[in-house]
Amino acid sequence: MKFFLVQILAVLVLISCSKLDRDNEPQDPVGVDLQTVKNFRQNYIDLEEKISSPSGFVHGGDGMLFSCLKFVSGGRVDWKSSHKTGDEFWMIRKPNYEPDELSERWSWYSKDMLTGELFCIWKSQDLSWLQKRIQWLEDHDWDICGGREYADPYITWKSRCKISANLKDTIFEMRKRLGGKGHTATWIPQIWNPLDHEDFTAHLTVLSIYLRGIMMNGINDNQLDYLKKTAESQDRNGLFVAFYKTFTDGNMEEPYRLLFEIFPRDRLPTSQDKCSEYLWQRDQNKDGDWKPCPSENKNYDGVDAMILATIIIGDFR
Repeated sequence: MKFFLVQILAVLVLISCSKLDRDNEPQDPVGVDLQTVKNFRQNYIDLEEKISSPSGFVHGGDGMLFSCLKFVSGGRVDWKSSHKTGDEFWMIRKPNYEPDELSERWSWYSKDMLTGELFCIWKSQDLSWLQKRIQWLEDHDWDICGGREYADPYITWKSRCKISANLKDTIFEMRKRLGGKGHTATWIPQIWNPLDHEDFTAHLTVLSIYLRGIMMNGINDNQLDYLKKTAESQDRNGLFVAFYKTFTDGNMEEPYRLLFEIFPRDRLPTSQDKCSEYLWQRDQNKDGDWKPCPSENKNYDGVDAMILATIIIGDFR
């Protein structure tokens, strides 16, 4: 019986590995006027700079993640400045904010911050910082929050704080690609939840797949299938569509159309255009986020437009 189970496991591994070759390379963008997109993005960068904070961090809750997406799009961000006093590697979502109440602290630590930082590190090609980040994580048992006391009754400590095998593997792969020590476990298949094709979980997953794809110059069929399903289920999500197109035919006509359909050209977006500060992590089929809410009277940084323009242009590789 034990031998039979081992044989089944071996067959499943072989079937899985047949889809793990990175055959789907990033393609050069085609089908659109790239200069128009570059001009649009530069205008947004200039407009956002007029309202930007001294550190360049964007407004809103997910400061580290969104700010690094701004950074890879060409915006000014002092991305190393967001940390607890006395420990430059204990990240918080925004600089100069440390909640006093223990019950509030959980909201200022999350794995999405690390995903954002990895984008900043790759853009900067900063091996030294990455090695120090790895050392900090190892010293804290791969817990981005620094301890279970930061758990929240609604979101488990593990899901918010503990670094997953996928993310850990990406970190070690980046170290290798930047010229550091390799990682013997990089062959382990990446597992993507086939049910998460919308909302913030899918957003973090497609960001991770894209980052791995540009680091390793390709993604495997399992990863491509995930990008395909997210692009199909969220067909107005320009970022999801652009990620999928990057690793297929490179045709950016649809992401281009969505960019200029959703975002104004001559100003940053406001609540008169949409009700979410950053659209791509919101389900397009749910009421509220994608629709205007002018009564809110909010102004946005436009990072969702900047990062979409950047992926269309194809200059974050």
